[in-house]
Amino acid sequence: MYRLQGALRRLVASAARPRVAHPYAQEPWFPAFDAEEHASRLMQWEPYVYWRRRPYRGRYINVDSSGRRRTVQPLGRRAPARRIWFFGGSAMWGTGARDEGTIPSQVGALLSEHGVDDVAITNYGETGYVFTQELLRLELELRRGARPDVVVFYDGINDIAAAVMDGQAGVPQNESNRAAEFQLGRRLGPDNDLRAFVTALGLAASRSALLRRLTTLESPAPAESPSSDTLARRVVDTYAATAQLAEALARRYGAQVCYFWQPALYTTRKALTPYEQALRAKLDGDPFERRLRTVPVAATAAIDARMAGVAPGRFTNLSGLFDGDTTTVFLDQIGHTTERADRRLAAVMLDRLLAVLPPTRTGRAIAVRR
Repeated sequence: MYRLQGALRRLVASAARPRVAHPYAQEPWFPAFDAEEHASRLMQWEPYVYWRRRPYRGRYINVDSSGRRRTVQPLGRRAPARRIWFFGGSAMWGTGARDEGTIPSQVGALLSEHGVDDVAITNYGETGYVFTQELLRLELELRRGARPDVVVFYDGINDIAAAVMDGQAGVPQNESNRAAEFQLGRRLGPDNDLRAFVTALGLAASRSALLRRLTTLESPAPAESPSSDTLARRVVDTYAATAQLAEALARRYGAQVCYFWQPALYTTRKALTPYEQALRAKLDGDPFERRLRTVPVAATAAIDARMAGVAPGRFTNLSGLFDGDTTTVFLDQIGHTTERADRRLAAVMLDRLLAVLPPTRTGRAIAVRR
């Protein structure tokens, strides 16, 4: 069932892609990379956070047995003395980027260029994760005894999308599906064959209706929801409350936390390239996407003031980072950016990280070449 749903979602996504040439179309590595990106999407159940990637090994994409994307970074001969953990959704995981082009990998490369070669970087990003799922993943890593020096959260788009889908802030994406699956599992018990039969028929009928709707590319009706401004305020409040929990963990375990709010096609003021214009046209023509666009605008305008009291100097709103960029930045409407754009994102993150990264454990100050 999950494979069928995934295939249908990919069908819709491919049909909604702009007909303008993909930004990577002329790259010789793109066909093989695109095939690997599709092949590496398989997920498996993970307690507390619902899902994580299955292990995958390819030329451009690699996922280890713990579901973590490979981070390419040059390290010195000494054992890494400091650790940076990166959390986020698919944009942090690296959708649209080869292993060496993900944000964590590019931060590692920039650290090396600045003479810092004793920092081990781990990418805990995962497709679809919201801030609370990332915090749970952090807690699970701490519980098993691992310790970071710096933690990075890169969020915004998934938290907003989940709120618009469900009509409330603070839930994972497609939470209503989890509730339906739970009820289905209870009804399919061995002690009630008739109920199981009726439920199975109803499920088959709903799948057929879903298939017809996806085939005609109709958008689902948005969930009952408060106004965009109200929902945006609740998203911001929930984000800040989750950050306060992250701050408490950081104090307890001696880490520093940096927060970054994602840029998005919904909120950017950049001059759009033909590829991005085609993406925006798809958004403007879809009622659900139009609503999904109004909430990020309101949330992005309010997030700075809310986070100023939670993490002074450690929250960075990146929504305007590419406003003056004339090249293609966005690969799709949900926040995935090109490897070149990821390099720029990594450079901004690097500046913030160098400000909070502790000295080496030998007491030597960080040597940074500007």
